[in-house]
Amino acid sequence: LAKKGMTTVSDDEASVNSATGPPPSSHHAHHPHSHSHHREIPRVQIVPLIETEEQKNAANVRIPAYPRVHLAGPPPILDVIREMVSYGRGLQGSSYRDAISVLQAVAATKMNSAFRCYRKRWRYSAARRMWIKHFHDIVSSHFNALRVYVVHNVNTRKYCWRKIKAWRYYTKRAHERRTTFRIAFWPFYVWHRYADAAGKAKDKATFLVGRVIPTLVTIKVFKAWKNYTKLEGHLNRTADAFNHKLVRADSAVLLRWMHEWAHKRHSIRRCWTIRGNAMRQRYFARMILIPFYIWRLYTKYRAFARGHTKVNFHAMRRFLLPHKLPMRSKSNAERRIALKLKELKRRVQLRRVSKVELKDKLKKRAKAKKESNVRKSTAVTPPSRHHESMSESSDNEGSVKAGSGGHARRRASSVRQSAVAGGGAADVPTDLSEAVQLLFKVHGFK
Repeated sequence: LAKKGMTTVSDDEASVNSATGPPPSSHHAHHPHSHSHHREIPRVQIVPLIETEEQKNAANVRIPAYPRVHLAGPPPILDVIREMVSYGRGLQGSSYRDAISVLQAVAATKMNSAFRCYRKRWRYSAARRMWIKHFHDIVSSHFNALRVYVVHNVNTRKYCWRKIKAWRYYTKRAHERRTTFRIAFWPFYVWHRYADAAGKAKDKATFLVGRVIPTLVTIKVFKAWKNYTKLEGHLNRTADAFNHKLVRADSAVLLRWMHEWAHKRHSIRRCWTIRGNAMRQRYFARMILIPFYIWRLYTKYRAFARGHTKVNFHAMRRFLLPHKLPMRSKSNAERRIALKLKELKRRVQLRRVSKVELKDKLKKRAKAKKESNVRKSTAVTPPSRHHESMSESSDNEGSVKAGSGGHARRRASSVRQSAVAGGGAADVPTDLSEAVQLLFKVHGFK
């Protein structure tokens, strides 16, 4: 009512308030609709003629001074009570003012009792709820723990109890049998123990001989094979690495030597292009009559050689060698190149063979070298360098062909081969060195 702004008190309220306590300060204010709908109640206290026991008791009731409850508002509480009394049977002889006062006192008492110690009661109720919750937590934890135990017992009784009873029955019977056997049948017990030990020993021996020893032997064999293969692999890798290193070293030497040789050949070719070609032309023009002289000497020497006399042969040699021409089939550089290439090819071929074949070839090579040294020491040494150049050129005919006289040398070699194959003078050589070599071959001289 206070929130709705109903703070005015009517005249009837003032008369009621005079019986219960001091009147309010503003007792002239009234509801705006009170004159139109309700008539004013006079301020005369109505006393009944006959007082009953209830009225006496009600008159003796001392109403305490409680906080006032405003009865104003749309519709006023006083009007509602008045209409209730007018339409009902009354209040059993009590005036409505007394009824309102009693109602107000009872309502105030109830409200005071309801709101008395509200905060303490709220704290007590909160503490009670907290301890009830705590108690419920403790009870639930205990019951949860008990639940695990009960479920375990129920499951054991449901699923394992029969098995446990059977196991108990079996263990009891087994214990009884062992006890009976131990007490009454000691010899059989000893025999059983011996037989058990003997059977275990036999099984152990069978296991050791049949499975453990073969496994150990197999492991040892595999370890030996592993060590052998590891060693062989290491040796093979070492040998391959060494061979690769040798091949790389030889290749580096060969490439370096070929580079130097190419540089020298370039220098020689450059000098030949600048000055040597003109000198060769002049030399060729100067030596154009030499083949005719050679042919004449060759015919004379063949006539002397047919007599198979050593004196004539040496005389011819003494005659020819002082007059030899400064013509060589190959230069010293070309001979060195041919020998070097031949040696490198032989080394590369030796690298490609196996170790056993390599050892055999090395032995054969050493033996051949030794025999060649013996033959060289026992053979007749040619008296001049020109003969050495001719013999070396005949041995290394297929190695390296360089310079401008390559075609002539190949043609001369073909003529020589045909002459040796035919054994006659059908093909006449045109070179002095070839003629001398053919003559030596025909007569069997080294």
